Amino acid sequence: MIDEDHLDTMLELADRFIMPQILSKCELFLATVSDYGAAELLYLADRYRLHLLALFVLNQIHSEDELVGLMEFEGFEMMSASMRAVVSRPDRVPDVISDDVIEYAETSCNRIVTV
Repeated sequence: MIDEDHLDTMLELADRFIMPQILSKCELFLATVSDYGAAELLYLADRYRLHLLALFVLNQIHSEDELVGLMEFEGFEMMSASMRAVVSRPDRVPDVISDDVIEYAETSCNRIVTV
């Protein structure tokens, strides 16, 4: 069972040992159950390449204040350049997120729902 006490360890091991089913379950947990804020979720999505989670979080942002809050997050500078670009310029999301990521997200929706 996934819970917040073991989530970091599960993400690290699933990423290191290439276990996509475990990553999917962690991604689902983060999107639906966890108490993490948007900045923390984006940081984890970026770190572990959880593209659906990133899209989910970005879709929940509706104001400039929320974007500023993301940029003030202490882990913001540790995010990848592409994630920082998306947060800094959300109007560029289609330009920054490659077609491969969008295709992955679309095909992964079915995978996440059935996990």
